[in-house]
Amino acid sequence: MGYIKLSRRLETITNEVPAGSVVFDVGCDHAHVPIRLLQEEKVRFAYGLDVAEGPLKIAETNLELAGLTDQCSLMRSDGFSAIDTESVAADLGERFPAASRVLIIAGMGGILMERILGEDPDKTLFFDEMILSPQSEQWLVREMLESLSIPIISEKMVEEDGKFYPVIHTGRQGGRGVRPDWEKLSKEALSVEDPNALTASRMLAEPSFQRNAEMHYGPVLLKEQDPVLYEYIVRSLRSQLGVLNALEKKLDVSEKARERAASLSAKIGMLQVLLFMYTFLEQ
Repeated sequence: MGYIKLSRRLETITNEVPAGSVVFDVGCDHAHVPIRLLQEEKVRFAYGLDVAEGPLKIAETNLELAGLTDQCSLMRSDGFSAIDTESVAADLGERFPAASRVLIIAGMGGILMERILGEDPDKTLFFDEMILSPQSEQWLVREMLESLSIPIISEKMVEEDGKFYPVIHTGRQGGRGVRPDWEKLSKEALSVEDPNALTASRMLAEPSFQRNAEMHYGPVLLKEQDPVLYEYIVRSLRSQLGVLNALEKKLDVSEKARERAASLSAKIGMLQVLLFMYTFLEQ
């Protein structure tokens, strides 16, 4: 079997995996990510976990074809509930004592990912690093990480088939995460010759705005002014303005529609300030 070909998003995930680590791929499907990492000799061992028996059977066949059966352990598991952390830690301590334990979760929504991470915090903290790529509700994942005091140390955003996916890389619990310098940005906004500068400065200085922006759009992505995030902001702003305009044109607007319009206006306001930040301010 030749090298497994991965999508752009999965390539980004594998690029984030530290060399010499042991990976635990939750929702491994057909084990393409563990196989690719083992083929490149980037990781020392891999675990592939999936809740469905069918994909695991295919994963087993793929590992056999790649000649990697002895380097990857497959198990049926809801999340990582089937992992016995004590026995796994003892086994890895004997075979790969210096290897970092890296959790990968991709290909599922943020609601499910949040549930997996929050179900047994002690098991979540068993991993030294995590690489997470929620397909939706990404703010729920970031909020869960915040509640567990797990810092985000790097993040990428990937566009694939017209959709946008974050790839979140975390460090050890209690470490210091990367965040924008909101105070600097707020002060810098006042020096910009633009009619929106004062409003932007006030919003950038507001703690609730800062937290909402970081949870929904990623502290590292905002800090580094990620170009793919910029495109996501522009498209989201265009889309939500269109929806708001359509709501406002209706003659008979229900209370529910008015509430939705108010919610959209708040989101649009945040997106406009973030666009201002990208356009006029330096990190």
